[in-house]
Amino acid sequence: MKSKLLISFFTVLGVIVLTSGVKKVDHVAGYSGGGTGCSCHGSAKYAPANIFMTGIPKTVLAGQTIPCSITVTATGGKKFGMNISTGATGGTFATTNTYAKITSSKYAVEHVNPPAANNTYTWNYINWTAPATAGRVTFKYVGIAGSSTSGSSAVGVYRDTFSVNVVVATPVTFSNFTVEKANRNVAIVWTTAIESSVDHYEIEKSNDGKEYATLTSLKSKGNTTQGNAYSFIDKLNGYTDLIYYRIKSIDLNGAITYSETRTISNNPIKELSIYPNPAKIGTIINIGFASLINDVATIKMIDFKGTVISSYRKSVVLGDNVVSIETSKLATAGNYFVVVTFDNKANASLQSAPIMIK
Repeated sequence: MKSKLLISFFTVLGVIVLTSGVKKVDHVAGYSGGGTGCSCHGSAKYAPANIFMTGIPKTVLAGQTIPCSITVTATGGKKFGMNISTGATGGTFATTNTYAKITSSKYAVEHVNPPAANNTYTWNYINWTAPATAGRVTFKYVGIAGSSTSGSSAVGVYRDTFSVNVVVATPVTFSNFTVEKANRNVAIVWTTAIESSVDHYEIEKSNDGKEYATLTSLKSKGNTTQGNAYSFIDKLNGYTDLIYYRIKSIDLNGAITYSETRTISNNPIKELSIYPNPAKIGTIINIGFASLINDVATIKMIDFKGTVISSYRKSVVLGDNVVSIETSKLATAGNYFVVVTFDNKANASLQSAPIMIK
């Protein structure tokens, strides 16, 4: 079968597909632009057929080499041909396939000595190397199925296109980072969009958002443009108003990249409420809250100048608690705060709530 597959080279924007569906086109017209096509094979007969490429991801690193393949199928096909091109700025091809060759420009690969097969043929051992600069690269590819082992009669000619995004390598790009609390544990989860030469990650933790300590270290899962996922469980052994977390990425050359910072409340008291509110001087008020621990709480009434008017120490239990205090020590009516702290836990400043005394 005499075969000549010519394809015009240009770059357009588009959306990548890992497996492209069939696009049946006029055999003679070929691709738009330059009148190129597969004119030596006569009119195409559009029998059910597919042409598809596999192996090329949505995003690749600049200079990255990707193995790929192209398959042409057609009922009645006896010999097969193909052509793939990315244009002059779209990287280069290489192949060890006996039935494929690289054009002199290096940015296209085509069939040679069309292989004989029944109904389908796949060209493997094709490598594409992305260009050294960032941008969009569009692949254009054509496939021919010949109806006999010799001659130019064609069952069909098919074509398709898709685009990939080429990005310049950075140590890491974080795509998501969350911290979620479950009882006395914090689940730390993050994912990456891109990893290039990352050696390991360190989870850093802080009680004030200023001084961080390394909680643990996790080895990188390797270079990727498709993303990796990581997780760790922090088992808490103390209480504080807020815990700060961040992810530190260290690449093979020692360069450091930080994620955003996430916080989570680790306050042992929840749902602080005061009733009645407002209250009259000399009456008893009730302080209700849910505690996550058994401990001794200090309940203080403080005025707006920060002066402690009264202080009470009460034992509290895990679960719901109600502590009653008197307001007889208040000299005047006005606005006050009730503040609850657990005395036996470091950095355990708890919630406060306002109360009006009439």
